[in-house]
Amino acid sequence: MGGACVCCVSCPALQECPTAGILWSEAIFMEPRPQRKSKSVDACKKCEDDAHVLLAVSKSVPLRLSMTLYVCLCLSVSLMT
Repeated sequence: MGGACVCCVSCPALQECPTAGILWSEAIFMEPRPQRKSKSVDACKKCEDDAHVLLAVSKSVPLRLSMTLYVCLCLSVSLMT
């Protein structure tokens, strides 16, 4: 089982509910660390201002980048309103 695709578990759920932030946040953490950035970008595109996604993204980046990411997210949210 070891190397099986982890996304196989979350893909059907994400296809059924593509804007469910809680599903995207779980999908981010199911990915191996190197792929979390691309999954985070996909999640942010699908669920722009979902709290679950924003929290998952902020937890998945290293602490030194968290502040930069936080500032970028705040700016993008303020630009959208």
